[in-house]
Amino acid sequence: MAKVKTNAEVANKHPELAKAKKALEKYLKENKLDPTKDWTKDPKHGKAVTKLVMKLNKERDKVAAKYPETDSKSMKYLAKKAKKVADKKIMVSEIKNKKEKATSNGRTKYTYPLIDGREMTPAEKKKYRQEQRSKLNKKNDCKGKDEVKLPEKKKKVSKVDEKVKKGKKKVKREED
Repeated sequence: MAKVKTNAEVANKHPELAKAKKALEKYLKENKLDPTKDWTKDPKHGKAVTKLVMKLNKERDKVAAKYPETDSKSMKYLAKKAKKVADKKIMVSEIKNKKEKATSNGRTKYTYPLIDGREMTPAEKKKYRQEQRSKLNKKNDCKGKDEVKLPEKKKKVSKVDEKVKKGKKKVKREED
């Protein structure tokens, strides 16, 4: 069974943590505040209590970083915090990937050249965009045509079809 440490033992090992804890307790007693309530959002005492609580948490984090094996609650807290940070990074990277996909599939931003030192008019910009799209489509069409085309063979025409064609020509001449 684990030995429970007294306040004096903790104060000897971690004086900064003990000072921060005593400062918070002292402030709460001086102002007759209930230590079980959250006073950080109080209009009168909020700033001071928040400052003392942040100092206490910072000291606790330092102790937890020094002695991670002995502080299971702190380890769980730090693990959750690390997981949140990792999840946030993953979400940010996913958002970036979605933005890149959206820009690659959707509209493209054109950089219009200057004509005689002036910007293009809307009509000229429209014409420029059409030309760029047609060039892009031609490039895409050429990429798909890697196969070599063989010359097409002529269809064999039967003798009956040839006679029909000749017969029609004769009929036409007779009518003229």
